[in-house]
Amino acid sequence: HFSWQGAERYDEDKLDQVLTRLCAETEPFSVKTSGIGLFTGRSLVVFINVVKNETMTAFHQKIWEAVRPLATRLNHYYHPDYWIPHITLAHDPLDEVALGCVVEKIYPERFDWVLPVDHLALIHAGEGAEFREVRRYVFGGR
Repeated sequence: HFSWQGAERYDEDKLDQVLTRLCAETEPFSVKTSGIGLFTGRSLVVFINVVKNETMTAFHQKIWEAVRPLATRLNHYYHPDYWIPHITLAHDPLDEVALGCVVEKIYPERFDWVLPVDHLALIHAGEGAEFREVRRYVFGGR
């Protein structure tokens, strides 16, 4: 998966209505991946790069504008101007030794895939690394 937006909390009743409408109006599309990347800083993240395209960027902008008023403490790393779509492979705790092991394991892979994007999922973060899918919104109203 890759994430479109994140916040501390949403007005979930209104969010459900907005996402249902947005996804009903959206046709499935594809994205490409291109190699691996690394977010550095306090938390290391190794990821597969998802290449932005016009359809993806336009859909992301629609999500951002429609959902922003329903969110408390939006994570601005997901703002359309800063968003780096990616598929996380490994993250904290990830020290230099673990990072070396991850890179050694994945470096032969090309990660040049074409992936269908045909739904959104509303996911709640729990304790630690626990995530739970709350609802799935299929594109095209199917």
